[in-house]
Amino acid sequence: MTHLLDSLAVFSGELTPNRAVIQARLTDGQELAGLSLAGTVRGPRCSRGNTLPATYRLGSVGQVSNLSKSGQVENLSYVSAQALITEPVFWTPDWPALYDLAIELRQGSNILEQATRTIGLRPLTVVGKDLVYGGKRWVVRGIRCERLLPADIGKCRSEAALLVPAAALDERLMTLASEEGTLVIAELSAANAAAELLRLSRHAAVAMAIAPKGGVLPAAALATNIVLAHRLKQGEVEPLPDHVRVVLGDVTSEASFGQWAAGLARPVIAFRPLDEMYETLAARMECDRLQRDLAPYGQFAGYIV
Repeated sequence: MTHLLDSLAVFSGELTPNRAVIQARLTDGQELAGLSLAGTVRGPRCSRGNTLPATYRLGSVGQVSNLSKSGQVENLSYVSAQALITEPVFWTPDWPALYDLAIELRQGSNILEQATRTIGLRPLTVVGKDLVYGGKRWVVRGIRCERLLPADIGKCRSEAALLVPAAALDERLMTLASEEGTLVIAELSAANAAAELLRLSRHAAVAMAIAPKGGVLPAAALATNIVLAHRLKQGEVEPLPDHVRVVLGDVTSEASFGQWAAGLARPVIAFRPLDEMYETLAARMECDRLQRDLAPYGQFAGYIV
């Protein structure tokens, strides 16, 4: 049985030290006519220590429709609800604060479906050619791995972000990473990118996603807390979609990498895959080595091995 709330997206809108807006959005065409979303947000909670949670109302902000030239409703784009959080607590690896949502899909006063979601308010943005986290320039260090084990999450929390194929990121692992404070960068597949992005946007740990080149992501899939990137080979200059905010650039020549990156309008994360398996600490040291090798040729938004 298909449930409309299976495609529910939850993300943050305005995000400042004084206030945050949490939004819930459902997109499913004409089936949404006459429906609304409502519920509560409660938090924060954190695995690192005790918090003083509060409960906030998640209220409907109505339906948005597309109109034809004649003024008739062509299709119902989405229904949404939002909550205003005062004095929000941000999600960081050191203090992975989470907020829990209880959401109802209603038709008038009747409750049709119910769902729960969790969100971390992660203040990651792109400013010019920099990544900015909580108002400060942030340089990401990352380790690529083909699969992820629970033990990896504990080891990497304080060391580096993890770059992992989306297919290897199941719900149990992402829940654990979100609660433990491990940052994850997901590699989306060409065949299933939109569905993977919707699924992973439910987890605070997933800060960034590498979108496949040439694919088109629907607008509904982009309404998430995830910064989208494309991976380019050094020297490629193909036009990038507007929704791509960051470039993951393969390093083939340190001496010319900086010149190539300088010609791109977006932040560039340097990527030099390791030629063998490394333990976490050794791989993290390779991130530092990559940064040292590139230091004469520029500063970059991150270093991933």
